[in-house]
Amino acid sequence: MPLNLTGFTVAGATAQTWVLQQGTKVHLLPEPPATSPTGQIALRADIGTVKLLETWIKAWVAGTAIPLSGELMGYDWKTEKARYTFKGGTIAALRFPTLDAASSAPLRFSIQLQGNVVAAPLTKQPLPSGMTTMQNQSPSSNFLMTMTNQDMRNVVRIDAIAMLAPGMFPIVTVTMRASPATTGLLALQKAGTAVASKIVCLAPNLSDALLTLAFNATVVSVGSAPAPVIRLRSTSNVMSTVPVRLKITKGELTLAAFVP
Repeated sequence: MPLNLTGFTVAGATAQTWVLQQGTKVHLLPEPPATSPTGQIALRADIGTVKLLETWIKAWVAGTAIPLSGELMGYDWKTEKARYTFKGGTIAALRFPTLDAASSAPLRFSIQLQGNVVAAPLTKQPLPSGMTTMQNQSPSSNFLMTMTNQDMRNVVRIDAIAMLAPGMFPIVTVTMRASPATTGLLALQKAGTAVASKIVCLAPNLSDALLTLAFNATVVSVGSAPAPVIRLRSTSNVMSTVPVRLKITKGELTLAAFVP
């Protein structure tokens, strides 16, 4: 389920560069934010943005919405054009991106903030120095998935995960190459057993973990709905696939210490 951005408009249309400040930390946003008439702000976030808001996002994933404060500033070159503050606001929704072995799209998360979000007077301050930025962005094809005692090497796609309430996950569809590995998943479905699982977003070197979402997964169905025919980005091969639907509970988010 996607986030509902009906009524949102791009903030400060003349501002080309946007930064997010939380305390003394400042991060360059990959895209302009959007605002709504009801005072919400929607961010398209790279992994560095997630790192800046790590405390609040980890709490949201675990089941708690805690208040946060900060500022969004928009600049045209180095001149401040827009400023928004949020004091005691909370995360309203969080969306993990679609992970797809056939995609070259950059890894982007969606975050909605609500409560006490207001346009603030301009300070005429220059573009902050010492900003963190994400260099060598990982594509959304850099991922892996694990499930206890299951062979998940054939996973080629994980649909976007939209969390619209703290700790509440939707049913998640994972697409796998058709293989004997699905036999074990069918057995899990029959048993109704929840098993420890992880989704890992990888760095460009395909070795280091940038972000890990750990959870308990119960198999809801295996192959009961039509699956897409997928063409791998690195080859011209077309393969048959099987959709696996998972119920997720007890989420826990971990970010690598080296993420700026």
